Amino acid sequence: MKSKRHIFFSPQACTGCCLCELSCSQIISREYNPDRALIRVLAHPDLGSYILGLYNKTCLCKDGFEACTELCSADAIRFVDETNVPKMLKDPHWFAAPLLD
Repeated sequence: MKSKRHIFFSPQACTGCCLCELSCSQIISREYNPDRALIRVLAHPDLGSYILGLYNKTCLCKDGFEACTELCSADAIRFVDETNVPKMLKDPHWFAAPLLD
């Protein structure tokens, strides 16, 4: 049985380039249109850092070959399976991506 995968991000590493949004939109809609992506890079107005959000949908990429992680040159995004979630939650550099409306 296939395990569920969870997305984590590192606000310290994220540069706000939004290449993850472009790669996601290319997979979903076959066009570079961030409005169609399941992933969003949001600037946090008070912290001066970026937050990654995810729309409540299933990633269409093959496990281990997520387009957003492949294109992220800052290595700021990781998908992990359920067994690794506790370890990621304990790491102060990684945060679970919140779900967006």
